[in-house]
Amino acid sequence: MNPAGGLAAWTIALDGYLTRLRAAWGEQPEHELRALLAGVGVAADPSDAERLAFDRAAAGPPDRISAGLQLTSGETLTIAAVWAAETDPQFAVVLGCAHDDPARRYASAALLRLLAQPYGLDLPTAWTSADPLVRSGVLLPTSGPWGPLVFTPTARALLAGHWRTDQADRPAIPERLAGLPDRLAAHIDGSGPVLLRGAGAAALARAVVLAAGRVPLTDPMPVPELRLLARLKLGVPVRPAADLPVGWVDGDGPWLAYGELGETVDGAQPVDVPQLNAAQRTAAWREQLAGAGLSTGELADRLADRFRYPEEAIAAVVAHAVTAARWAGRAPTADDVWTAAQHPPSPAPHRPATPLDPVYTRDGFWPPPKGSR
Repeated sequence: MNPAGGLAAWTIALDGYLTRLRAAWGEQPEHELRALLAGVGVAADPSDAERLAFDRAAAGPPDRISAGLQLTSGETLTIAAVWAAETDPQFAVVLGCAHDDPARRYASAALLRLLAQPYGLDLPTAWTSADPLVRSGVLLPTSGPWGPLVFTPTARALLAGHWRTDQADRPAIPERLAGLPDRLAAHIDGSGPVLLRGAGAAALARAVVLAAGRVPLTDPMPVPELRLLARLKLGVPVRPAADLPVGWVDGDGPWLAYGELGETVDGAQPVDVPQLNAAQRTAAWREQLAGAGLSTGELADRLADRFRYPEEAIAAVVAHAVTAARWAGRAPTADDVWTAAQHPPSPAPHRPATPLDPVYTRDGFWPPPKGSR
């Protein structure tokens, strides 16, 4: 339901509860204690007309969060109550009356349960991290039955219509991978966590999310709020492989992790990014060396054979060599490129070469124990 429909439903429930409460108290101020005791256990006793009005108000069109998360009527009404308490001061005052405490002008789990039970809704007495609205990033965990129900910052922004939908420009990816983002974006839903492995995986992951019409979620954010945006198809987490949380399942929406070739993460489907072959690597070195005014013959072949860098790393190495030479007041040379390639600028572009297994072990260099031959 939309917030207006939820507000109407809760107004009906509060009216019935406060009316019964006032009737139980009576008009005997000299017996204040008796009046308070009379209010214990009081609940609304709605008429058929009141039940019908409540059901009609609660059955309004769903808001985006309720529809996207497929929430129950009780969960949707809870969202509406918390939203009304934050945005309508008069509704907050009425909630303070229902709490019998003017300082508690907020929705609490226990009060909403008390108000909803006469209408056939069974709400929890507290919202913990295992409950749907908390796990899905809508509510923060409560401090107890009578603590305030509070939206997460992301849920509040979504309900207020302030969630950013602007999309940044696609990150630069090699021409040979140009068609890959659109192909992967077509399968992003229902895929669950995916681990892109290899050079260029981080940029490719962001490009895939943008190709799917969503926002790459690269900044730190609590996992429940990432889950909320992923399930609503607004954003997709794009994080290093080590950041994939335990318990993220296919139903939580897509998650794109990125890491090195051969890296594995429990629960993530690995997808290797196509890497440069020898000919492509040589061509990339030739292009960058030519742009720097250096010879591209044997030098490009030697660099490609020694350093298995991706395109962006090759460009960074040559740019670093050119900058170092300019600071020295001379033109760049092949030695500058070799030095830059051996000490690549941060972040380090993979490894210089494939490591080899040692022919000898360390044990072979230790002297034998005394007394042995």
